[in-house]
Amino acid sequence: MLRFRCASRATRSSNFRKLSGVTRSVMSNNNASSSSVAVAQKAVKQLRLEAKIRRINVSQAATDLKNFCLQNAHKDPLLLGVPSSDNPFRPPKSCGLL
Repeated sequence: MLRFRCASRATRSSNFRKLSGVTRSVMSNNNASSSSVAVAQKAVKQLRLEAKIRRINVSQAATDLKNFCLQNAHKDPLLLGVPSSDNPFRPPKSCGLL
């Protein structure tokens, strides 16, 4: 049976001292701490939203994108061109009356 050693008491108290020092320094300046807390809360909220996003492999995304492009190639004006009658950017024709 495997047994894992817990951190020694000295290590735990050392870590606690480090954390309590950080807490004291944050609490010493209330104006700065309230804004830093707000920034931290906003960052945590954003990270939680990003963590919920369903991810797929790049190879799967590339395959899906390729299939989409092939299926919609018949509608793509960059591949087919735009008919001159529908092209709003065609050069203006001169008036035949003048």
